[in-house]
Amino acid sequence: MNRLVLQIAIGGGIMLVVLLAALLFGTGTLMHGSKTGGHTTTVSPDAPGGVLKAHVYDPPRELADLALTDQDGNPFRLGDTGGKVRVIYIGYTNCPDVCPMTMVNWKTVKKTLGPQADQVSFVMVTADPDHDTPDVMKNFVGAFDQSFIGLSGSKSELSPVWDQFGARISRQELPDSAAGYSVTHPSSMFVLAKDGRLTLKIPYGRTPAEITEDLRGLLQ
Repeated sequence: MNRLVLQIAIGGGIMLVVLLAALLFGTGTLMHGSKTGGHTTTVSPDAPGGVLKAHVYDPPRELADLALTDQDGNPFRLGDTGGKVRVIYIGYTNCPDVCPMTMVNWKTVKKTLGPQADQVSFVMVTADPDHDTPDVMKNFVGAFDQSFIGLSGSKSELSPVWDQFGARISRQELPDSAAGYSVTHPSSMFVLAKDGRLTLKIPYGRTPAEITEDLRGLLQ
């Protein structure tokens, strides 16, 4: 069976993520609280009842124009979309399953969008400020696509961003795991329309084809 091996440089070490192709290009679904290599990741429930359809904010929500730091060390304001649709995901680079899977799905979505991909920016916000520096974020997102944006900051800078998306972030110590800890974070991605308003929440488990169609509805 073919498999995809992604080597991601993280904090001077290398995290080896092995994802079976059947998992990646099948349903694209991982169980919440799944274990990989003895490391457990817990994600907040985002799709009650297992309904895997994008939630539409009606009306779209205005967000505060908060600033974080991008992977190159530059200020990055969430509200300044530059006229693009912005896909935002809150996760962390030591995540063994859901976060790298989301990045792989983004890569597929970008390719599927074709020329329309120029109208979309993909942004990962860290849920792990103690570990995910700009350099770590750059190595992580860049391993999937050089155009992906990775945002970090202090906990005091990140907390209001998490709060805007209703993200419940918590860290659990796991001494027997490879990373030594796990972070609870949302598994959904959040979509800002070109005007900067929060318009969609796409639950984890939507296939890349379905995510592509969700985004195309905002690119007309």
